[in-house]
Amino acid sequence: MRNEERTTAMSPGIARRAALGVVVGGAASALALGAGGTAAHAATTLTSVGSFAALAALPITSPMEPVVVLGRAAIGDGGEGVFIWDAAAAASSADGGTRLASTASATGVWRRQTDGDDRMSARWFGVKADGSADDTTAFQSAVNAAVRAGAVLMAPAGTIRITSSVTVPAVGTSRRLFIQGAGQVQTRFRLSASGRFDFDLGVSSEWDNGHLVLRDFSVLCDSAETITAVTARFARVSGATAQTSIIENVEVVGVSDTTGPKVAFHLVDASALRFRGARIQGRRSGGGSDTVGVLLSGGSIPVEIYLSEINVYFMNTAFLVDGTADRRLEGVHLDKCAAVACAYGVTANAAPTDQSLWIKVSQSHFNCTKGGISTSNYGNILFTGNLIYGLPAGGASVAFLAVSVSNGGGSGVGHLSMIADNIIEYAGSTTAAKNGILIAGGASEDSILISNNILAFFDTAIWLAPTANRVAIAATNMFKSNTTPTLNQGSNNVVAPALVTW
Repeated sequence: MRNEERTTAMSPGIARRAALGVVVGGAASALALGAGGTAAHAATTLTSVGSFAALAALPITSPMEPVVVLGRAAIGDGGEGVFIWDAAAAASSADGGTRLASTASATGVWRRQTDGDDRMSARWFGVKADGSADDTTAFQSAVNAAVRAGAVLMAPAGTIRITSSVTVPAVGTSRRLFIQGAGQVQTRFRLSASGRFDFDLGVSSEWDNGHLVLRDFSVLCDSAETITAVTARFARVSGATAQTSIIENVEVVGVSDTTGPKVAFHLVDASALRFRGARIQGRRSGGGSDTVGVLLSGGSIPVEIYLSEINVYFMNTAFLVDGTADRRLEGVHLDKCAAVACAYGVTANAAPTDQSLWIKVSQSHFNCTKGGISTSNYGNILFTGNLIYGLPAGGASVAFLAVSVSNGGGSGVGHLSMIADNIIEYAGSTTAAKNGILIAGGASEDSILISNNILAFFDTAIWLAPTANRVAIAATNMFKSNTTPTLNQGSNNVVAPALVTW
């Protein structure tokens, strides 16, 4: 039986929001809302119900007044809101959170009112975030609705358990996904079983090529499969630079190629991406030889990719730029990042016959066991202001190469590069080779300046291989306790006597 009661008129402008805070007993009740600017105006009577099921069962009459819903399944569970009846909408448009089907009518939906707010709560769709319930279906419904509406999806505080792939619906000509958490500590996604995020935002448009914004949450990897925790794909369209996508203040932990995801983030064709303020951590034991913190790949020349303030721990490769085969990635900027207890810091590869241009690594810290920064077939390289430390891997005889630049001989692309103002040191002992900077050229258009670096405790501090061409080693480099400060085996190179060698 419906239990109805009257309340005094509320002030306009706060009526809807105030109604959300009114909790009354019974299956349904009535609320009186002022319709005008003063209390003298006639009041509008609203019905309130306790759940989505109760709303769906309401008889449909004409006209239908707004209905206050006090919860999705129970009062105060996060699904509360004000709904109006939309007779013109197709019942098939119901999404389980913002559009609700009626059991009393074959057509129409109950449509949630949001006061123009472009945010959606994942709790509207049934996400419990209690760490034990499987939230996959509910969160997928929330993603679907948010993408279709172009809204920001608010992920609540708590632990959201995901057990299969969460994807982006293929709708329209522009796919946009915005997920906002309550903070790295407050909002946690736990990937279990086959849980992963697999976002395909690619559309065939040069100037509207999908948008992705991920902010303020963490991802805990408990999956038993060797997968990627977060994948984002954009369209492979030549010159597509308008995604303006942002990943910010996001954490992924527990990456392992033996018991879970081996790649934390895989970003494909991600032009105009801003990725900053992240923490990625593998497992201290059993991290695996194939684990990667951030993997960039793509084709048709994705450009201007900015990575900043990303710290990676206990991974094989912290940052991998895969521009091989038919792929080119240009304008990769890595700034103020760190790779700690990793085998390799940055590895950037391109095809020898189709070289990539413009990669910058600056003001970053690499504390690695096998290598710091390595590029292959990249032109226009700038490595500046970095701290690169080589550490022996548990006392094993592991070779270390701090900086490597190689060119497979692609025509028409010059390096025009600089390695400057870095501190490069091997902090330990090993029976294997340990070298500072290795330049292996191959194209007549090399032009590399090496200056103002401090190199210490290497077999060879700066090594110009036989293929190195047009490399200048300035006198302003400082060498300390190196077996061989400089070794020039190439041609057309200039090696100035060092001003300081200890």
